[in-house]
Amino acid sequence: MENFDIRTLVFILSILNMLGFFAYIFARFSILRMSGMTLWAGGHLALAVCFFCILLDIESPHPSFMLFVVISVMGTHAMWWSASRYFFNRKRLHPLLIILPALIVIVFSVSAKALVALEWIEDGALFLTAYIMLFLTCAFYQFAIAKEFISYRSPRLITSVSVGCGFAVVAVLSIFKVITALSILPPLISSSMTYSIETFITVIFIQVTSMFGLILISAERLQSRLNELAQSDPLTGLLNRRGFKLQSEIAIKSDRYGENICAIMAFDLDRFKLVNDTYGHATGDDVLIAFANCLTENTRSTDIVARFGGEEFIVLCVDIDRTDAKNMAERINEFMSALTLQSNKGEDFCITVSIGLAMIEEEHPELSLYLKAADMALYNAKAMGRNKVVVAECGAQPSLVV
Repeated sequence: MENFDIRTLVFILSILNMLGFFAYIFARFSILRMSGMTLWAGGHLALAVCFFCILLDIESPHPSFMLFVVISVMGTHAMWWSASRYFFNRKRLHPLLIILPALIVIVFSVSAKALVALEWIEDGALFLTAYIMLFLTCAFYQFAIAKEFISYRSPRLITSVSVGCGFAVVAVLSIFKVITALSILPPLISSSMTYSIETFITVIFIQVTSMFGLILISAERLQSRLNELAQSDPLTGLLNRRGFKLQSEIAIKSDRYGENICAIMAFDLDRFKLVNDTYGHATGDDVLIAFANCLTENTRSTDIVARFGGEEFIVLCVDIDRTDAKNMAERINEFMSALTLQSNKGEDFCITVSIGLAMIEEEHPELSLYLKAADMALYNAKAMGRNKVVVAECGAQPSLVV
């Protein structure tokens, strides 16, 4: 098997980490403004300096210099763990808890160097112990980082799971190096040692995973966020028409119980234009937000709530029977009737809502037809005097709920 000289490998790793540093600095101050990237870039900078110094002193590594390598590697892993928690908006850990494993290895390495200098203990035994502690601690950090990536679910990202698995593989390799440490010397202890192509590919994989992992996740998360914004109403935070169409199609196709009984409710705030004309558009916006909150509070977490535009709202309820759907619509109607709102000038007023309800009892419904049915029922509710719930069946005359 063809071998790579250690100088070549260390030089490439130094360049890769410098590229990683600049990539994350650019990403931090560009459109991918994600928290944690500064710390991640700092880890790559520390590794770049570490590998560059190794390149200068590769022929006869000095004990003091090896201590610098240990500090750099431990510092990098501590920064990456902290960065991953910042990046995924996790609860902040105390800094001492993050650096404690690294600090133990560093303190042991410094103490070992002092004991060897005093000739109280042999260099080889301490070196092997420090080597084992170093890679076990690296494995701990790598597993911790992998957990942060794999457990992220808001939203669930393929890149996040992939990068997390990559760090888990690296952790396993670190443990494997500990297991084999009793039979082989660490590569850096001998200048004549070369890396095989398998080792070269493994280390490059580690660097590429750490270099571009957060950037790929940031890009995917940004895309997910843009999709979310494209499907959301900026005033109320509910889905817009486009978001409702996409989410409702998914909900009906993934009907958990297979009963295919759904309900569509259409809502319209009564005399909303009068509220705008009397109290101003700012108060009108407050009314829309209050009604959006009413819908959120009086519907189930599985229901799809959307603002179609203006004062028109839609709710799709999957896996709901006729009685429960009627009760939900009446509850929303009563909630709004009893709600007292206040204008910007401190004037109290009330507003009611008219509701049209259409039941869906077929396996592959054409939603647009049922939306029209619910809208027609809503129109009849307004024609009957407003502040009412009217239920319609497709092909049947709407009926007033008493």
